[in-house]
Amino acid sequence: MKRNILLTFFLLACLPVVSFSQGKLLGKQVYDTAAACEKGQPTGFYSSAASFYAKGDKYGAGFLIYLGQLRYRYYCVANPDLPSDGDPAVLASLNSTVGQEINFYLGGHVNEYLQVLDAVLAWNKAHEFEFFPKTKDPKDAQKILEGLIKLRDYVAGHKKEITDKHKETEEMMKKH
Repeated sequence: MKRNILLTFFLLACLPVVSFSQGKLLGKQVYDTAAACEKGQPTGFYSSAASFYAKGDKYGAGFLIYLGQLRYRYYCVANPDLPSDGDPAVLASLNSTVGQEINFYLGGHVNEYLQVLDAVLAWNKAHEFEFFPKTKDPKDAQKILEGLIKLRDYVAGHKKEITDKHKETEEMMKKH
């Protein structure tokens, strides 16, 4: 009897893990990581994205990179007096290194790319950027958010073009 109860508790504890791995694009660990990153300097999103990517969770990496871009771009725009060789340069560098590889991967999986962007938009709506709250500069927060919405709409309207360009780039990379 005790064994059956323990087994039941064990199986119940495993249910969320099973459901995340069998059909949802993003798992609980991604969301937990995002929540932790919200409290710190936005570079944390990028290092976490790189870690998820290295472990093979490409969509988790995509979610973290786009959420990180949203947060970091807002932070930089809302603080125009930041030294140009500081956070703005770090943001550009991270986007061209960590972000470039993740973006390339997502370009080959456009439907999932859209799901990642939708998840970022939903997260943004439901969560605050604790490091630099959106309420500090709502106008700039909205401006940066609109950029992400435009990207999402572009991807949705240009699926075939994005997929074709990705395949073409892949073929070119194979040749060189």
